[in-house]
Amino acid sequence: PLSVSSNGVLIDYDVLYPVHSVVYTDDNTNPTASGGILEGSGQTWVGYGTLTTGSGNTIYSWLRGG
Repeated sequence: PLSVSSNGVLIDYDVLYPVHSVVYTDDNTNPTASGGILEGSGQTWVGYGTLTTGSGNTIYSWLRGG
C-alpha cells in the first residue's frame, strides 16, 4: 500500500482499509472527520457500535462503507 512520489512516501488507504473494514477508536470522532485518524483519506465510515471495557472505558467501532 506504499508508493513513492514527488510528494514523498504515500499510503493507499483503500488497500489498507478496504470496503467493509472495521476500525476502533477511543473517542467518538468519525475517522475521516477533522482530527480523525484517517482525516483526508476520502473514505466513508459509519458508526458501527460501541463496547465498554472492564475498566469502564468506551471503544467505538467504525465500518467503512465507501
